[in-house]
Amino acid sequence: MNIQDIFYVVRWFLVFALIGFAFLPLTFNLFKEFKDKGYIFSKIIGIAFISYTILLLGTIKILKFTEISAYLILIVFFIINYSYSFYKKENILNEKIFKNISS
Repeated sequence: MNIQDIFYVVRWFLVFALIGFAFLPLTFNLFKEFKDKGYIFSKIIGIAFISYTILLLGTIKILKFTEISAYLILIVFFIINYSYSFYKKENILNEKIFKNISS
């Protein structure tokens, strides 16, 4: 295993962490009754939304299927989710789940 393999693994991990973080407001809103507010589903929901959006925009020839397109869509969903959270005046970083994890 060389350094390039380690770089790809770290990059893969960081991308999935960003996807999960981008979709936390949506997931916390959907799974309010769960003890962890559905944190475990944030990556799955994020991958589903991003994949379907890339498929849809690629099919109607608005956006090509590239890595940059995926990052662009991730940024758009990040802005949408956190704008909605800000609009609802919810601060996800003050949620009990993060207080329990840090202590």
